[in-house]
Amino acid sequence: MIIYLVVVLLIPFCNCYLPVLRVAMHT
Repeated sequence: MIIYLVVVLLIPFCNCYLPVLRVAMHT
């Protein structure tokens, strides 16, 4: 149950930060 909660929290976090990391790598 805790793992499910972590995944639910992690998905929006990744959606926010993956584009930021991608832009940071390009510069």
